[in-house]
Amino acid sequence: YTLVTGDFISRDFIKALDPLGKVVMKPDFPDDELELEKGIITAEIKRVKENPSSMATKEFLRALIGEHPYSHPVGGSEKSVTGITRADVVDFYGVHYIPNGSILAVVGDVKWRKALKAVEKSLGDWQRKQGRSLDIEHLKMKRFPGRKVLVINKPDATQSQIRIGNIAVERDTPDYFPLLVANNILGGGFTSRLVDEIRVNRGLSYGVRSLLYHFRRGGVFFVYTFTKNQTLRETIDVALAELEGIKTEKVEKEELDKSKRYLLGLFPFDLETNGDLTSWLTELAFFGLGSDFIENYGDETGRVSPEDVQRVAGSYFHTDDCMILLLTNYEGVKDQLDGLGKIEVVDIDDVQ
Repeated sequence: YTLVTGDFISRDFIKALDPLGKVVMKPDFPDDELELEKGIITAEIKRVKENPSSMATKEFLRALIGEHPYSHPVGGSEKSVTGITRADVVDFYGVHYIPNGSILAVVGDVKWRKALKAVEKSLGDWQRKQGRSLDIEHLKMKRFPGRKVLVINKPDATQSQIRIGNIAVERDTPDYFPLLVANNILGGGFTSRLVDEIRVNRGLSYGVRSLLYHFRRGGVFFVYTFTKNQTLRETIDVALAELEGIKTEKVEKEELDKSKRYLLGLFPFDLETNGDLTSWLTELAFFGLGSDFIENYGDETGRVSPEDVQRVAGSYFHTDDCMILLLTNYEGVKDQLDGLGKIEVVDIDDVQ
């Protein structure tokens, strides 16, 4: 989705809606601004390619998701961005930026009747029309079968970027809270198992985490870290062992309760400002989750059991079926990769 946001002093709310409405309903996309923006985005794409961590994550998601619209980087590629014309942008806007299905959230020191009247005045002329489907409603993200090792060869790399994961589950899954807690125990927080074993106990990396990305039609779970080339295999083996461990043994009550306290302690900060709450309400409406999600957050988190953690870990934290992406010096590490899985090597200069 596209999100248009604005933060205004309460007394300026009504005045601010007029320029906001014009931006949403009547953008003119001047040629000079279009070319400037294309230059900015192209520079950002080049910076990603120069950043091993960003590059590894982008290519991991592209390779894992495969033939699905979600695999396309939002920012595009240098080729696709430079080829966009003003006519392309105007056409895309006309088809997709329509009020049908749009969501508006207002949070702040303003009476709701007054806010509604002002919104109707500024956005009331936004005409409904037939859009063009992006044709993803029927597409289901498919879990990657077996284990594959994709190596992006960067001959001058002295550190190895590591990504391990597979397709997970959509945002409106009933497993959301068990997954939230399980992921936090595994690698979502600074006191997680992955941090303890990879950073604290073994000193293999300064940073390691596990992440869950939830979309409308699927999701992704993955572990990301980096290490010296010499300790690449040890780091991979430890990460896989931790993934396996949370599936095979029930989490102890003390560790489970600590994870819940951590999550419940952080959640209020997600709602700290009016802007935070507006973003939450917009996202919940987009995914059809209802505003009571926020009210029920504490109870739902508290209800997660050791059995729940083990069950969702077994369903989504895969080790036999997974993509392992390495951005590294292949010649310098290839003797460490025996037995990991089928290996494919791509030179970094061949990555778009």
